[in-house]
Amino acid sequence: MKLRWAALVFCSIASAAPPELILQIEQAALLETPLMRADTLFSAAELVTDKETRLRLVQRGLSAMSGARNEEARGFYMAAATALLTDVDPEQALRLAREAPVRQAAAWRADYRGRAFTFLAERRPEIVEEALRAGAFHVPAAADRPELFPLLFANFPKGRARLDDVELLLRAAERVAPSLAVEAVTVAFEARGTPEDFETAWIGDVELEGGMRRAILIRISQHVRAFLPDQWSRWADQFGDLSEMPSERPKIEITRTELGDLEARLLAKGPVGEYLDAVMRRSCVATDFGQHRECATAAARVAEVYRLQGIRPDEIGLRNASLQARWLVEQLRNSR
Repeated sequence: MKLRWAALVFCSIASAAPPELILQIEQAALLETPLMRADTLFSAAELVTDKETRLRLVQRGLSAMSGARNEEARGFYMAAATALLTDVDPEQALRLAREAPVRQAAAWRADYRGRAFTFLAERRPEIVEEALRAGAFHVPAAADRPELFPLLFANFPKGRARLDDVELLLRAAERVAPSLAVEAVTVAFEARGTPEDFETAWIGDVELEGGMRRAILIRISQHVRAFLPDQWSRWADQFGDLSEMPSERPKIEITRTELGDLEARLLAKGPVGEYLDAVMRRSCVATDFGQHRECATAAARVAEVYRLQGIRPDEIGLRNASLQARWLVEQLRNSR
């Protein structure tokens, strides 16, 4: 699926999907591991316009991951299903949003309940308040509603917060009274981020020493300098050497440190089925959610590259179920 880390990317599909190709994808997915099967079915659902077909694919994808022990994976696909079903089955989409888990650890990439409600809010802005009352935090539209700040503030995940959570809280604080903004800064300091050996923080091509924790501190200091300058001395000891930090706030990228470049390894020797099979066997057995996402993304990219080159799986003796399934999804993408 095209889930680069903030949202699903939907394409405008002009023509109906060939039913026989959808059937082949569903059959191929049965040979995959449950999470990879869910990813294949959701990726196919993203490409079809027929509501019944999309609903079937999403429901089978949800069924595939229903027994997943990894709670983050469950949240990721529930949020994705919400996005896919918003215009197909609004009631089920809302149910999924209400049931999606909130952030349980800073290592999670998102507040999945917030992400699910964010998809719904794009069609139904009035649902933002319900999202906050349901315990979601990361609903960007809420930051532009000062009257909802108390609810947003109450849902801030504190010790489980990531950099993007801190940025959202501070953006919301810029629209409220100074006394509430001071409270927001105070609670923002409780965000610990993730250890430096787990994720790395980058501003452009410059790596921040201290990782996400350092990035969070930088963002808080920039917010205080711009919006609460008379309060700087209050937190000066915590800011340390950041007194000269520019007030501009360029984008900070957070990357997992231990994930390798699986896509590059898969493409390294060209279209050699035996090699592709071996790399996927070695790399895609981990139960870690980050590893799963790397495998799913790499499989989709490899299928895209070889489809553009006119290569078929049977021509190279490919046997890996996930790569074969992604090849079929690429055919579906190309058939529209």
